Amino acid sequence: MIEITAEVRAAIDRAAGDMEFAGDECIEPADGLIHCKKCHGSRQTVVPRFGGSGYFMPRRLCPCQQKAQEERKAMEEQRERMESVKRRKAQGLQDRYLYDCTFSNDNGQNPVMEKAHAYVEH
Repeated sequence: MIEITAEVRAAIDRAAGDMEFAGDECIEPADGLIHCKKCHGSRQTVVPRFGGSGYFMPRRLCPCQQKAQEERKAMEEQRERMESVKRRKAQGLQDRYLYDCTFSNDNGQNPVMEKAHAYVEH
């Protein structure tokens, strides 16, 4: 991360004047950047302009936002997997009464299920 010098502080102060904050954001007095009120992680960083003078301060995700984004992504992947299973069941099983036939619902009474378990294991 870049050192907060007087020049950088002046650029931050100029940029902060017209910036709008979300309800869970605040400016940290120590560095003058936007931080999360929940996890106190930085939601902004200072990057020097390459090929020119000055700095720009893009937004970034704080740790709690990153965690929430990862959780949403995992839930979406799980939902897509379940949709895929549902489509495959619809394509492979023509009789609706077979949809509830799973190994977890097996009561051990059907001898054919032993062969099914052996087939799946191998």
